[in-house]
Amino acid sequence: MDATCSTGDDRTRWLRCLRRRPWSRTSLYAPSASSLSPRHRACLSPLLLWVSCMGLCLAALGSAEAQGFLALSHDDHLAATAAFKKATEVNDRYATAWNNLAAQYLYAKNYDAALPAAERAASLAAGSAKAQLNLGSALRGKQRFADAVEAYKKALQIDPYYADAQFDLGILYLDAKEMPGLNFTAKMNVAINYLNRYKQLAGVALNKDDPADRYIAEAKTAIEREIKRQERERKQDQRNQPKPKTGGNN
Repeated sequence: MDATCSTGDDRTRWLRCLRRRPWSRTSLYAPSASSLSPRHRACLSPLLLWVSCMGLCLAALGSAEAQGFLALSHDDHLAATAAFKKATEVNDRYATAWNNLAAQYLYAKNYDAALPAAERAASLAAGSAKAQLNLGSALRGKQRFADAVEAYKKALQIDPYYADAQFDLGILYLDAKEMPGLNFTAKMNVAINYLNRYKQLAGVALNKDDPADRYIAEAKTAIEREIKRQERERKQDQRNQPKPKTGGNN
């Protein structure tokens, strides 16, 4: 554990270290067939969902959105952001472009820009779980935790099997300093429940590097430390109580 994680009281230290995890899951849309010319629709296939596999096909599409995905295939997030922004300017009612733009702003932790883009996507695609996921992450970045929970839960209402929404809810409860109506231990237990549900939904899709088990273990350790802290405080309070006076004749 580094010096930053080893300073401060137990609760502060563990909250500080918990927040070092990867921030959240975001969601991109691949281009839809309706947005392409007939000549280019043949390029559209399930491979479009895998950015690393679609460079040549997207290069042929020529649209701003396609250029955004092509930039992502080269891990160029600045160019992708510019391309998706251009796509929103070409058609400001294109929910997919707004959602993809929000995802890039979230990647850059530019929450001031991510929130209006995510709100626009969610308003244009009210039935999209992906848009609600990005809206929740943008709200979380703005420290609007109650609103973020509402957006994530709406994503789950749209798609009850959306594993990434469960993951992001778990991370939110881990990282939020406070949640209304919950003490620290209860908040950690809610986080654990969401992360366990994420694991159940992800199932065989989980890879060996998935962080869910590590985060669950961190939350359990934080709970144990909180219980010990409370016990120390209780004993200290007992020691600080004035001792009863012994009886005697004056």
